Parts: sequence; C-alpha cells; structure tokens
Amino acid sequence: MKTRFFYIHFEQTPGGQWACYANQGDYELGYCEPYPKWHKWQFVSAPECAFTTACLNDIARFMSQLPRP
Repeated sequence: MKTRFFYIHFEQTPGGQWACYANQGDYELGYCEPYPKWHKWQFVSAPECAFTTACLNDIARFMSQLPRP
C-alpha cells in the first residue's frame, strides 16, 4: 500500500485511523477514519487546513487503497 505521496504521507495510529502529515514540516493535516454508517472511509481535516487539488487527489488515492471498514 502506498502511504507516501509528493506533498503528504500517512501513518497508521494505534486506534486504526490513518493520520495525514505534510512532508515538509511534518504537520498533521487530518486523519482518515471509518464511517460505519456508509461502510466507507472519511477524511477529517485539522482546523485551518487548506488543500490543493493535488493533495485532495492524493488523499482520495490513499483512501481508495484502504479495505472496506
């Protein structure tokens, strides 16, 4: 599974979420968590974070690799 992209990378947390970090500065940008009602993953951004289309595409690419929760 690919976890590192050009601008961002993901690390799994002990609780089963995937934290998203900026490659430059290693700031936490948000996390991916299961959304049980829809049986899908959702991305929850950290406050005051803004994303380019390139970052959003990488988040979507990463989430598409995750197994259905």
